[in-house]
Amino acid sequence: PGFARPRQNAAWRGLSVCHNSRMNSDNDLALFVYGSLKPGEANWKRYCEGRVAELHPARVRGRLYKLSDGYPALAQPESGNPQPEVDLWVRGWRLVLRSAEALREIDRLEDFDPDRPVHENVYLRTRADCFADDDTDAPVSLGAAWTYTMTPARLALEGAVEVAATIEK
Repeated sequence: PGFARPRQNAAWRGLSVCHNSRMNSDNDLALFVYGSLKPGEANWKRYCEGRVAELHPARVRGRLYKLSDGYPALAQPESGNPQPEVDLWVRGWRLVLRSAEALREIDRLEDFDPDRPVHENVYLRTRADCFADDDTDAPVSLGAAWTYTMTPARLALEGAVEVAATIEK
């Protein structure tokens, strides 16, 4: 996403996914963005310009939602789902940031803190496999990246509606 939101402490009922969002090293700086952190969007200049070592048009598996307050949210297929929605994609950009501090600043923008209990974060920072955003039928991997996601329970609490930016391939 890429926007400041007030912290919300609503309980997340039915949350059964635990995400390890800690960086293993300072080299783990790839980030998939799909909202105001994209090049040319509202938060690009403040949080990304001059802080990005690599930039690639990309897509990840999942669905894009618009929250009742207008902000975007990504929902990824659940790993335990026997029939994951592997043919639904969200377009964005895969960035490689120059520093861990740049990622921490984006975490603050997204009101994400890896030290808080999962249910106190509106967004989760999770790993997603990124693929080149091109017209080929066989996706070309760009590697994994962090991204900010919401659980189905949180999407429901936020009054989310799926948007047409989700593409089928």
